[in-house]
Amino acid sequence: MNNSYRLLGLLLLVTQTGVLAQLATRPAAISPTNVCPKQSITLTADVTDDGRLGIRESPTGGGKYWVSFYNTANQLVLDFQPYNEEYVGTVITRPAGTYTANNRITGTVPIPDNLPPGTYYCRIFAGEQNARLNPNNAANSGNFTLRATPTMTITDRDNAGNVFDGNVFTGASASVHLIITGEAPFTFDYFSNSQWVGNPNKNDSRQWIYPIITGGLFNQFSIRGFRDNYCSSSTVSGAVNVTEKALSLTNPSLNTNGICPGNPLIINYNTNGSGSFPNPTDFKVQLLNTDGSVLRELAAQSRSSDPAGYADGNPRQLTASIPGDLPLGAYRVRVVATSSAFTVNSPNSDVFTVTRADAPSARTAYSVCQNGPAQTLSAEGQNLRWYNNAGQLQNNTPTQGTDTPGVFTYYVAQVVNGCESGRVEIKVTVNGKSSLPGVTNREFCQNENAGQLSASGQNLTWFDGNGQNLGGTAPTISTSQVGSQTFRVSQDNNGCRSDQATLTVRVKALPLAPALLSQPAAVCQFLSLSNSVLTNAVSGQNLRWYAAEQGGNSNNVAPTPGTSTPGTQTYFVSQTVDGCEGLRTRIEQVVNPAPDRPTTATNPVLYCVNDSPRALSAVGTGLRWYSQPAGGASVSEPPTPATTQARTTAYYVAQTGANGCESQRLQIDVTVLTQPNAPGIAASQFVCQNTPAVALRATGSGLLWSGSGITGSSETAPVPPTSTSAAFVYQVVQRVGSCTSPPASTTFTVRPAPAVPAVESPLKLCSSTAARDLTASGQNLRWYTTPDRTDPSTSRVTFNPTSSGSFRYYVTQTDGNGCESQSSQLEVRVSVQASARLTGDSIVNLYDSTAIRIRMTGDPPFSLTLWNGQTVVTSDNPYVKWEKPTPTANTYQLRGIANDCGAGNAGNVYRIIVLTPLATEPTSALVVLRAYPNPATDRITLEWTAPARESVTLDIVSITGQSVWKAVRRGSGQMQTETIPVVNYAPGGYMLRAKLTTGKAGWLRLIKQ
Repeated sequence: MNNSYRLLGLLLLVTQTGVLAQLATRPAAISPTNVCPKQSITLTADVTDDGRLGIRESPTGGGKYWVSFYNTANQLVLDFQPYNEEYVGTVITRPAGTYTANNRITGTVPIPDNLPPGTYYCRIFAGEQNARLNPNNAANSGNFTLRATPTMTITDRDNAGNVFDGNVFTGASASVHLIITGEAPFTFDYFSNSQWVGNPNKNDSRQWIYPIITGGLFNQFSIRGFRDNYCSSSTVSGAVNVTEKALSLTNPSLNTNGICPGNPLIINYNTNGSGSFPNPTDFKVQLLNTDGSVLRELAAQSRSSDPAGYADGNPRQLTASIPGDLPLGAYRVRVVATSSAFTVNSPNSDVFTVTRADAPSARTAYSVCQNGPAQTLSAEGQNLRWYNNAGQLQNNTPTQGTDTPGVFTYYVAQVVNGCESGRVEIKVTVNGKSSLPGVTNREFCQNENAGQLSASGQNLTWFDGNGQNLGGTAPTISTSQVGSQTFRVSQDNNGCRSDQATLTVRVKALPLAPALLSQPAAVCQFLSLSNSVLTNAVSGQNLRWYAAEQGGNSNNVAPTPGTSTPGTQTYFVSQTVDGCEGLRTRIEQVVNPAPDRPTTATNPVLYCVNDSPRALSAVGTGLRWYSQPAGGASVSEPPTPATTQARTTAYYVAQTGANGCESQRLQIDVTVLTQPNAPGIAASQFVCQNTPAVALRATGSGLLWSGSGITGSSETAPVPPTSTSAAFVYQVVQRVGSCTSPPASTTFTVRPAPAVPAVESPLKLCSSTAARDLTASGQNLRWYTTPDRTDPSTSRVTFNPTSSGSFRYYVTQTDGNGCESQSSQLEVRVSVQASARLTGDSIVNLYDSTAIRIRMTGDPPFSLTLWNGQTVVTSDNPYVKWEKPTPTANTYQLRGIANDCGAGNAGNVYRIIVLTPLATEPTSALVVLRAYPNPATDRITLEWTAPARESVTLDIVSITGQSVWKAVRRGSGQMQTETIPVVNYAPGGYMLRAKLTTGKAGWLRLIKQ
């Protein structure tokens, strides 16, 4: 079993310290579990040793690990096998012979050549073979299986008796049988058609393969990469000898020398011996002229019993069909064998003759109607042959009956001199009767506008009940007389008229109008009615109710007269008998007006418990008092509500009009109230100074407030101010009707806010210095990042000056009452070490002054040590220093720069080119140059003067010596003007040059901003 061991005995060793110890080996992993001969396995084990046994020693020396092999019957198979082990991970060592260290070893074990195939496990021992240090403490490893080497035998036959004789025609594949031992799947490549081909059948140990080879032996050299599911192998034996030859076909012979079109032609031929054909090989028959030229390919079918891909040397046969459209005359044929490797033609056959008779003359189409006379076919010719639609020969001339509609096909040919002519197709069409037109029996009420009859169909013909033909126009129905009428109609939609369909028209009598029993009695406005007042007024069946005497939509349910509006409402009703509706009866419902509801001055009426009772009152005529909203008995005297207990009671009153109609009832609610409780409000309320002022709140209804700042009482809740600390006292009662509760009192105290914390602002820090906590003086500090303190507060801010800038924080303190002060702003300014860069005019004329611009980074103030040793402290950025350079003093660099963050980078070396003008040329021979504005942004105006008739080249040169503008002019001795666009020039210094043909030149410094 894996990773475990059985304690068979115990070997104790006495170490130098006198401690008894025990060496043990416990295999932990083995791989692979399937192994082939001459391979190795990797064995990993946990060992208890002294950490020294893995050191390589001679196989006979003490201390080295080695391996023994056991079969599954626990029998020792091979002993004392080499184990190339090494320690893994951290090695724990002990004095030599002290076996108490837990280590892990791993290494490879070569599979011995004399180990037979089978399933085994290993044990790991230390020491010598006959002096093992752990004879009983070596646990079993997991199992591994040694697989047998697979073998392959090449042969030309299989167990079923199929034999390959070795002969192949050019391009054909040989048949090679393989016998394989081992475990599927089997993988190998075989050589075919000058390339290696993979094995397509990987699961059969006995199989045929079909390589394409040009001849010679197919042997072990024709196989590569042979292996089974586990092991590779070179054990391939046997061979098949293959002989390749070119295919040739013999002179074909025919079964006849004369044939009619459409008849079969049998061609006999043979091959030059036996052999396999390439797959596929197609054998065709070509039709030739007598001179051997190819006309067409004939449809052919092999009649040979030989296998399709193999020739055994016996005669072969093809059957070809002579086309029916082939012209009469003499022809030859030949056999053509075609494959991907060759096309082989047989010699031409002998001449044969194709003859054909002319087709007979016949009527080719007949058309009759169903149940008409039978049609006997006819044709003119010799020895006529009649065929049905299936091509079957008929004994007699066909006669087509007409009982069944359809298209019936026949063929006729004649036979002349033994050759049958082509067949003439004859079609007999039996047209079925047209289907009956679609009709529907109709019913109409007397005097109804019926219109014309209709039926679905084509080419209709109408008939009356007596069979009289009414023509193609549908008759118009008369409904003046009650009774039944009969009509018939047929259609013709294919040339054969249908039978007649019968249609019946029934004219029904109209019923009388419903009988009016009595008009409904008049009712008062607002009285509730049902539709029975209308249904009880008439008698009839299948009543239909209308809002008008004629037209309109009907309803099968009688309407319910409305009484909300006074007046006369008119309704109309008819009855329907046998689907016919009669005249309408008029019904009138009169609704008399009711007076308006009474009015009352107070509603609801409120009392306190035990108030003096008072009778209710209302304004109206003939008042009627009720205790319920509808129905019930009325009294004329107004009720007097009792006030002995708190409750709400509803009373109802209506007035009566002169016509006896009662108005709708007015509901009067009487509520008897107990004295309400004092409103609910906290006796003491506390807020902090400067918190938002809000109105006081109390529970209850009809609240009345009094107290600080309120004159008398007010229904509006007071809003105590919180801008200063103070105390305010308020009283509140609730009032319901005339009942007022006892007052409730509250004291509203505004506690003073603590002073704002003291901070040192701004706090100046340098970038990349250590993080620090922000500080302020106060208690229970709260820090914010917004002045309105809408963000969550923190009790501590640790500021890390990783980047420069200005950062604002806001801090408050909170006293013991929880009141928070106003906030103090603490600005943190993070600066970086200063650095400088010198810029200015790159080129100046001798004796000219130039501005050197010192541009700084970091925060001011800056302490500058100039090139001349002068110290300047400034906040100007850039700082400008004017200098007058000379050819020998034209290089400038700061000696130092510093700000609050210490000494910084003094920056670049700035060098100025100083031009020395020529002073030896007379003034009249020189060019005078003037340019403005200078510096310029978009254009420069140049004024120049040169000697008359002198050619002058004007150009602008960058500080790199590149000409960016050039013009050639001629001097006049007078001032001339040029406008030069410079908007696209890069900012910096340029030189304007005016050069005469004499080589003399004048210069002017230009600045582009």
